[in-house]
Amino acid sequence: MADCVLRLGKRGTLLRETELGSNRLEVDPAAGQSWGTLGADTLVGTAADEFLYGYDGADRLSAGAGRDLLEGGRGDDILSGGAGADVFMFDIDGDTGRDRIVDFGTGDVLVTTELLFDANGDGVVDFGRDRVLNLPNQGTVAITGDNGGRVQRLEYDGFVDEGGIRYFVYSKVGSAAGVPTLTESRFFDLLG
Repeated sequence: MADCVLRLGKRGTLLRETELGSNRLEVDPAAGQSWGTLGADTLVGTAADEFLYGYDGADRLSAGAGRDLLEGGRGDDILSGGAGADVFMFDIDGDTGRDRIVDFGTGDVLVTTELLFDANGDGVVDFGRDRVLNLPNQGTVAITGDNGGRVQRLEYDGFVDEGGIRYFVYSKVGSAAGVPTLTESRFFDLLG
């Protein structure tokens, strides 16, 4: 399978480019969602609130200025939320790979479906010696802040129960982001 580039255009139009040429797929603009394929995809969002999901493969997800939800899925993914308070989702139930967040801001949150290990119980999750966040499913996340510096710890902000699933929320230590960032976004609407 050839790699492809998926790009959301104006009005939620999804453009798919492959080695064989360009295919144009129409996406419901009200849905605000873009899904990757089994291959290595690049998904680029707009300024609207969107859900970008990489599915399989080593994907690159780049959201626009909205309050976006990004989930890489399986594979080693690169996630960029852009401007706005974004949600980076990691479903611990599956294989998340070795992902990288390249612009984690003070308004952003990282959400998991399993509580992360807090060695001393102080509400701060310190990263491993390799300076990456080790997830319970053997996946890892390397996080770079929107200022270019490496993030090496996150604070636990609480959880939200929705649809029989518990979502655990983490943010930069000392930031004002947290559970309200998740509940005030379109997170659960975007998840569908």
